[in-house]
Amino acid sequence: MNSAHSTEPMVIEKEATDSTNDDLRTLAERGAGPLSCVWSHQQLKGRGRHGRVWVSPPGNVYCSLLFRPQPGWPPVPQLVYVVALAVHEALSQHLDADQSLSIKWPNDILLNGGKLTGMLLEAGPMARSHPPLPSHIIAGIGINLRHAPEAADALYPPTSLVAQGQIPPAPALLVQGLRQAVAINLQTWVASGFEPLRQRFLQRAHRLGQRVRLGTSADKQAYQDGIFEGIDQEGQLLLRCDDGSLKRLYSGDVLMPG
Repeated sequence: MNSAHSTEPMVIEKEATDSTNDDLRTLAERGAGPLSCVWSHQQLKGRGRHGRVWVSPPGNVYCSLLFRPQPGWPPVPQLVYVVALAVHEALSQHLDADQSLSIKWPNDILLNGGKLTGMLLEAGPMARSHPPLPSHIIAGIGINLRHAPEAADALYPPTSLVAQGQIPPAPALLVQGLRQAVAINLQTWVASGFEPLRQRFLQRAHRLGQRVRLGTSADKQAYQDGIFEGIDQEGQLLLRCDDGSLKRLYSGDVLMPG
């Protein structure tokens, strides 16, 4: 493959691999087109945010999607909402109506309060563009269909569709629906900006309007308590602190109520 970007996205399925993000990065460096995808039934060296290990047994879905940021796009950090909403929408098609599916800011999907998915976005080197933009961004997504890792001390214990009494879809069908949802959300975001996605996120947000504890460091030892009032037009979390002040945070982790 030459260095020019292919116009057609690639979709590669694997039985097992070390990391779908690593596989897709290699393809990106070789010129793979936007929304190319690598997905696997098992990962041997999966990882989550802050370098954490993402346990990746067979029976679940591990998927990575490629984005090629373009001049004129809204702020690239908002991509996290594009993907989180797409995962929520793809999963909701396969759940009974009485199931509670929500998004824990910024991008974890919860099912009945348990962590069903995780996501890791990784940016490539900066391209020679104006304004400067990453040459690519890879969104890695892990979805617990049949298995959830043991994590008895987790603030939001991992769960799976099977553990919640749901019949999991065929992995290939879920990946297809996810790619379609990402493409639609991406198109909306680029054409209409962040506001349509912001409104939909707020309809699905975990603990909106309620008290939360927001971890502000990788080890979760630094935190801030307050009321989760929403997200602003840039995608920052709005936290009403106990002294009445309003803080805006670009990153963090919503922990149990403060």
